[in-house]
Amino acid sequence: MQTLRIQPITPDEVAAVRRDRRDAWGNVDLTPVRADVPRGYPCRICLRDAAVGDELLLFSHSPFPGPAAYRTLGPIFVHAHGCAPHVDGDEVPEQLRTRLLSVRGMTQDLRIRASDVVEGTELEATAARLFADPEVAALHVHFARNGCYACRVVRR
Repeated sequence: MQTLRIQPITPDEVAAVRRDRRDAWGNVDLTPVRADVPRGYPCRICLRDAAVGDELLLFSHSPFPGPAAYRTLGPIFVHAHGCAPHVDGDEVPEQLRTRLLSVRGMTQDLRIRASDVVEGTELEATAARLFADPEVAALHVHFARNGCYACRVVRR
């Protein structure tokens, strides 16, 4: 039984990007890109890899709600015309299980308390280890090879 909740980016967070074709970081005239290889376009809303032929938007995103010392900004993909958001269940999504992940244990005041780089198959065990520290409030998960934000993880 999974002891963590995986939280994708919500459709509300990207509604303006989809509508206006611009992000909050100065990227404008965003044009959908078409997935041309399997596993090359991981959507941060449905937490599935786009199928070849799917259209996605590529834009900048920060998982931090405002200024913070550890604030990061990086590229993410989302399905350009919408998709069903990931619904947390009993399994880690394949998109995460099949990639090398950087897992960052964040405190309530948005500081990194602990971190590790692990295979996606080790996400649950790594989360349990990091959450054993009561100061860790949430985990920020990034795809380690490209450094892109993937999702947030909280205790169930």
